[in-house]
Amino acid sequence: MKTFYYSIILSFFLFSCKKDGDANRPTVALPIVITTDITPISSTTITTGGKITDEGNSPLTERGVCWSTSPNPVVSGNHTADGNGSGYFKSVISGLTQMSTYYVRAYATNIAGTAYGNELIYTNLPANVYVVCVEYDGVKYTSKVLKNGVASILNSGSNSATARSIFVKETDVYVAGDQSINNVRTGTVWKNGIATTLSSDVSSANSIFVSGTDVYVGGSKDMLKPAVWKNGLITILPYNNFNTSLVRSIYVSNEVVYAAGDEYDGSFAKAKVWQNASATNTLEGTYTNNSVANSIVVSDGAVYVAGQNYGRQYTWKNGVTIYLLTSGTSSIAYSAFVIGADIYTAGYEYNGIINVATVWKNGVATYLTDGTRDAIASSVYVYGTDVYVSGSESNGTKYVAKVWKNGVATSLSDGTNDGNGIAIFIR
Repeated sequence: MKTFYYSIILSFFLFSCKKDGDANRPTVALPIVITTDITPISSTTITTGGKITDEGNSPLTERGVCWSTSPNPVVSGNHTADGNGSGYFKSVISGLTQMSTYYVRAYATNIAGTAYGNELIYTNLPANVYVVCVEYDGVKYTSKVLKNGVASILNSGSNSATARSIFVKETDVYVAGDQSINNVRTGTVWKNGIATTLSSDVSSANSIFVSGTDVYVGGSKDMLKPAVWKNGLITILPYNNFNTSLVRSIYVSNEVVYAAGDEYDGSFAKAKVWQNASATNTLEGTYTNNSVANSIVVSDGAVYVAGQNYGRQYTWKNGVTIYLLTSGTSSIAYSAFVIGADIYTAGYEYNGIINVATVWKNGVATYLTDGTRDAIASSVYVYGTDVYVSGSESNGTKYVAKVWKNGVATSLSDGTNDGNGIAIFIR
């Protein structure tokens, strides 16, 4: 009888302990995942990925993206496997066929099961080439967007307009630049040709980037304060109040806003990088000589900046010099593009007589012009195995806007006025 009594007490004790332990144990739930933007990088390949915002109180066993030509793709079909853990991850989808529509969504798996993110729809159309072309007739600047050679003018009325940057998101075309409104230089964003001014005061818009539904613009306020606008709201970046500073390029990656530009102290221009409105470490070798940062790109967590230092084309990775042009009298890089392990920059080399339009791949130069007439490369974009460069070349009296595809030139203007293909985007 006593043994039976103790057995009851022990069973009650164990049951009570188990119940208390279960109450303190976190509830396991499905993860929460968001699908990130799709970016085409060739006619058959796109990049996308996801963000794990909650692992569901259980370690992830797998994460990635799945895709199908039918809605609601699942992990039992086409999918990538991109590690585990929370935060952002990147996925590459290849083998796509043109003229097909794909449904894409991120997924994450833990012990509770598999959760899916929001579904994105991507139609794999043939690549379109967009170029911002600026012409000057001696009186005013006229800016155009050319899509596969067909031009749309951005100017409104008699206003002079200078476009500097372009970003294409799905079917929307965003352009950043300046307009002269009542003789005031005003930073402007054009979305599908419709202009929105960023400020009623003097300002400039030099670079544009679209992430999700957010539109970011880098430039300057009052022509001396480095500025970033997000959906029209301005943030002045840190700078020395006695100097003149501006943002020349902007890039957004994993919700972090990177900006590159320079600050002039009256004697030297000094290249500068900002991250989320805070000044970061300076670029190697920029403090004792004139330097500018013209382009910033983020790829796989590394920050690349291209510009000029010591009067020569410079490329930095995470603030450290990786490519420095050592030949020629002078050179500069205006644009950078990173795809995989390859870094492309575009600008010019001076051959002692004139400027030669140049594109560098991993620091090795390819000359786009023969060196008999002045030319510059303003922008570079790589799509698959094709390298597109926009810029200008002199015809002897005027500069003609150009696009080079794998080194073969096409003229964008007729040479009546000075022209420049100032920015290029492939989508």
